[in-house]
Amino acid sequence: MSHYSEQLIQFVVDFANTYDPFLDEPEFLRTPADLQEFLEQRHTEMSEPLTEMEFLKIRQLRDQLREIFLRLETSEPVEIQRVINGLLGATPVNLQAIISGIEPIEIKYAVLTNVALREQLAVQVGLGLTLALQQYGTERLKVCAAAPCQEVFIDVSKNKSRRFCGERCANRYNVAHFRERQRSDKD
Repeated sequence: MSHYSEQLIQFVVDFANTYDPFLDEPEFLRTPADLQEFLEQRHTEMSEPLTEMEFLKIRQLRDQLREIFLRLETSEPVEIQRVINGLLGATPVNLQAIISGIEPIEIKYAVLTNVALREQLAVQVGLGLTLALQQYGTERLKVCAAAPCQEVFIDVSKNKSRRFCGERCANRYNVAHFRERQRSDKD
């Protein structure tokens, strides 16, 4: 997979995880400045300052993305396809084939410059999600199994067995279940 594709997929995961219900303050995108910093760290530019309404629409886009991850196991493929196509169709894009000689042919996209940031991000999320599903399939796009954490991740383990977003949640889950077994054995 190309570096460009990996970046798009990682953007999807990072964007979805800007809300983490495990934390006391779950919202990472509290202000437009937080969003600007998030985007700058991922080399995505904001062409102009955001209005409060546009900022709220971007957070709704993030929530829609999280909902896709939460519903991947239970939703019909046609429903997921409809949502992704809605994201991809948010605005016209310019597709370009890139032949570098190092990687196989790559397809990059560019959104028209006069398009609202929410629509630009919708296309980016839609494309990243499509690439993730194409590369890994629905069974590898997961939500952490250690409630109340709901971070999303892509399971790249060989046997598709990863259940937790990271070591923090794996350890917390295992300790809780160990203590529960200890209590059951005492009773």
